[in-house]
Amino acid sequence: MQLGYQASLQAPAFLATEQEERADGRIKDVSAQQDAILAAQERWGEGPELRDAIINLFRDCDVPLLELMSFLESSTDQTVIGHAFTGITLRFNDPSLQSLADAGDISSLIHASYHGKNFGDVLNIYINSAEKEEERLSRLQEAFTVLEQADFNSNPRLVPPLLRNLARNFSAKETPELLDQLIQGKFKLLENAEFQQTVLEALSNGSAVTALDHLAGYSEIADEAKWSLAHGALEFSQASLKNYVEDHPGDLVAKAVYAKKLLQQGFPETLRHLLHEEGFEESSAYGRRLGGQLWSHDARIVGAEARKNPEKVVRDFARGTSQFETCHLVTAVNEWMKADGEAAAQWVENEGINLPPEDRQFVAISYAREAAKQGEFDLAHQWADLILDEERKSRVMREIASKQ
Repeated sequence: MQLGYQASLQAPAFLATEQEERADGRIKDVSAQQDAILAAQERWGEGPELRDAIINLFRDCDVPLLELMSFLESSTDQTVIGHAFTGITLRFNDPSLQSLADAGDISSLIHASYHGKNFGDVLNIYINSAEKEEERLSRLQEAFTVLEQADFNSNPRLVPPLLRNLARNFSAKETPELLDQLIQGKFKLLENAEFQQTVLEALSNGSAVTALDHLAGYSEIADEAKWSLAHGALEFSQASLKNYVEDHPGDLVAKAVYAKKLLQQGFPETLRHLLHEEGFEESSAYGRRLGGQLWSHDARIVGAEARKNPEKVVRDFARGTSQFETCHLVTAVNEWMKADGEAAAQWVENEGINLPPEDRQFVAISYAREAAKQGEFDLAHQWADLILDEERKSRVMREIASKQ
């Protein structure tokens, strides 16, 4: 394989006598490496000859990778660092020079950064330098196998920056077997939620819908990762995500992403139906979040309608003909009190008080707050006693207490 650099460095004389360091023609010790760099600098100063010399020294030496990377960390010469790192990465262009399995202490390599360079850069170059697709996939497999030796638990934040580029080697179409192994837990890397999400985000850069199809039914994939992937599909095509949701009705996370998009477009009914699916809102953080978004959406609509005709909106709630949850009756009653307090009070006295207790509590919330605002605290407490929902009641009681 042509590596792009020809050896232009003649070995310094002192190295020729140190056969124990160069038993096979390669430098085997970092101190000898440093001496060779100094000799090259003295001979060529700066320029392409020095560049090629340093690149070849690091490409062709037999020093453990960890020691070479540590050398980069200790060096202050940015020119040398740049050329040395090029040489280190070039040695991974050719498996005959050194395989990933010979890299040394993987955990130490991963947990360090060398003037902005890290082992992830080496991995990515190693994988993508393969001339054939089957070789690239083989190297990708090897990279994951080697990384199994690393312990990410001590610093999980390292995983996304280290492996983001590596993850972008994925494609749901190209690497189904490797992806299956990841999903099925054969690699402990997938236990790291951030890495899992990084991999799936990378998949979404190719064909997110294909990736979703591939992942359907895998409970091992975290909701956060599926959420990110579904957004990738949505950005590509809303119609494709719609088709996926219709074909996979059990994927509530993807369905939630689609329903959220429809809500933003002014069509809340899909989300409304989804939130009524058994267990969705209670078991999913996204269910609770979307429930809040739907509540805010409906509150805005009810408020706008009530400002136009509060009596009609209130009576729709009382008759059970409103499309909105009864909790929004609070908003409608508030608007009626502001528009015509006497008419609202008359309705409450004649009709509102006879509503079912679970509906009447929302009228009580409005009047408890209004009484407290006017300093009628005994009356406020009487209204508050009609609130059945303990969480809402506690909230109103705190509001009353704050005004006393």
